[in-house]
Amino acid sequence: VKDLDFFSVSPDLFSTENYIASRGGIETAAGIRRISGMAGNVEDALLPARTRQAKVAMLLSEASDLWEVGGGGQWDVAPGTIATNAFNEERKAIWYALRNAGYLVDLLTENDVNEGRLKGYKVLYVCGRNLERRTAAKLQGWVKGGGIIYLTAGAARLDEYDAPLTVLDALVGRGAAVKADFYKGPLRAKLELLQLTAKDHVTFTVPEPHTTVGEIGYDAFASVEKFKPMRGAQVIAKFKDGQQAIVSMKTGNGWGIYTGTLPGQAWLKKALPLRVMGKGGLDDNFCHFEPQDFDQNAAAAILLPVRQAGLAPEVSGNYKHIITSVLDGPQATVVTMIDLGQYEPTLVGNGRKLLALTIRGTRPAKSVYTAMNAGATFQNGKDGVTVLLTDINYADVIVIEH
Repeated sequence: VKDLDFFSVSPDLFSTENYIASRGGIETAAGIRRISGMAGNVEDALLPARTRQAKVAMLLSEASDLWEVGGGGQWDVAPGTIATNAFNEERKAIWYALRNAGYLVDLLTENDVNEGRLKGYKVLYVCGRNLERRTAAKLQGWVKGGGIIYLTAGAARLDEYDAPLTVLDALVGRGAAVKADFYKGPLRAKLELLQLTAKDHVTFTVPEPHTTVGEIGYDAFASVEKFKPMRGAQVIAKFKDGQQAIVSMKTGNGWGIYTGTLPGQAWLKKALPLRVMGKGGLDDNFCHFEPQDFDQNAAAAILLPVRQAGLAPEVSGNYKHIITSVLDGPQATVVTMIDLGQYEPTLVGNGRKLLALTIRGTRPAKSVYTAMNAGATFQNGKDGVTVLLTDINYADVIVIEH
């Protein structure tokens, strides 16, 4: 974000929106002042910096968005209808899972792919049921050239006219669907997802180089597709009845992976306690919390393609609830970070435990500072720069000067 637009700085009795209290007063003004001060402290480095291109992308299919919700909008999906936003919810959950794991993720449309903008990416996630035939043809060439594509349950089985599409089947090793149980109606994380029961269970052995070893599993929620594997497909995971749940296929220099589940929903659901859903009110409202205890087994399934590609997270650290973005500039690298876990440094020996964040692909540092003056030091290494912080705020911006 390079521009801050405070839509109202007048006394808030004249305007309020969503979670801003109707009588925020001095607290709201102080928050605006704090944010402006943060921006001022880093703007010399932030303004010339540009968001680093990710190696991981997610497809936003206009064809899928139109057909799945029946031509309306996401908010038009009503209970008891065929229309659903489940595939869009899966897209978001996988995006969150990747961001929590330290990966940068770019969002590409079908037009982007058609115009050749997938070049340079190593992994592509596809969640929607519909896909333009022209885009599918482009994806074939990209995978053969070394890309890795990951499809969730039912993804890309229909084209932009809602007609059967089989172009990507050979890329991911899936045959025809044997039995499909797709979610219908609205799906929201803190409403419908909370009340869903598991449709099946998936077990698999995590391949190297994942740190988890042995057989693990996760429950399948919302949608499940049983399918025939293609000859030559490698079975990665199985359902309770022994049928394949995840398969992969090598094509040319690339790989395709297909799962008959929505692993993003499993990843998210474990972190959502059954609470009353509400909007507004006090800070301790039942629904006002950041999920943290995600399903790491489902995360392993989501991370299969990035592990296959040998991609390390752009940012990793000793505390897993820090979400970051990286911007590269001519004189400095800028790392924005948000703390979703309310980190509290613990005393170790005679001092406090340091928060360590390693930013890969970054030139050696000459100096480091943060927008909130968090007391940063650094260590240059072969993989990048490791920034050490004695304390962090809910949000901060790290500037690594080269």
